[in-house]
Amino acid sequence: MLGGIFSFHSSWKNNKDNYDKKPLQLQCTSLNLRDFQFAQSMLFAIEEINNSTDLLPGITLGYKMYDTCGSIARSVSVALALLNGNENEASHLKACTRPAQVQVIMGETSSSPTAAIATAIGPLRIPIISHFATCACLSNRQKYPTFFRTVPSDNYQSKALAKLVSHFGWTWVGAVAVDNEYGLNGITAFIKAAEEYGVCIEYSEAFSSSDPPHVLKRIIETIRQSTSKVIVAFVSHREIQILASELYKQNITGLQWIGSDAWITDSSLTDSEGHTILLGSLGFAVANANILGLGEHLRQLHPSQFPNSQPPH
Repeated sequence: MLGGIFSFHSSWKNNKDNYDKKPLQLQCTSLNLRDFQFAQSMLFAIEEINNSTDLLPGITLGYKMYDTCGSIARSVSVALALLNGNENEASHLKACTRPAQVQVIMGETSSSPTAAIATAIGPLRIPIISHFATCACLSNRQKYPTFFRTVPSDNYQSKALAKLVSHFGWTWVGAVAVDNEYGLNGITAFIKAAEEYGVCIEYSEAFSSSDPPHVLKRIIETIRQSTSKVIVAFVSHREIQILASELYKQNITGLQWIGSDAWITDSSLTDSEGHTILLGSLGFAVANANILGLGEHLRQLHPSQFPNSQPPH
């Protein structure tokens, strides 16, 4: 039995609970299509294994999967629920005739919730394998002994971005990061590598999508008053969308963006307000691979195929 933890939604509504009755269920908002595709890729791989006579013969894999709505607290909660069996059955595989213990957890996409999960379940010696958590901090085997990933550490990306900036002769740049493990570790490594290439950093700012408005206002004002026109952004798709939207509203243009892998190839940004601010952005991404049958699987998906799926609690 495999566990899956993904953020099918990027955020949630803040409920004002007065604690005189049971808190309301988490109301998720902002559909995250990229994570939905990641989850479906996991299900596709499971079906491929189960239908193969060569891969794991005599063994049928099942799965239990959760939507965390971008909440770190919920990520830890569902990880523990997967391990202790306190969850609703989400597998449609009839071959699972008895309660099965989750042997490994797949996820999360972002580094901060992945680090939180790895910290919580590490002492239980349950492996967690991420497909997109790239923070170099997760390479600490003493702190995260059961964490594994299928993507490179940001240690390589930060050095590559510094070399990219140097290659184009941009020696005076600004830096913006998301205020979590992914952003702070990534931008710190970038600044260190950039200085070795003779690149100077005019400013370095950090914020998150949940910060109060005055934090974003301060960063926008910093960008407006700066003399550097190149900005390295080690942020997620949520933060870059907020930043681009506000810059667009205030007509701050003429910027060259250098993006980290968390947003540089996110197609959802093309439909967001202010996306024109990001035209011409440069960055690196994990190489694509042609997986036979995956594209067709994604195109034929329909909600009716998952009648046992449960809403978040």
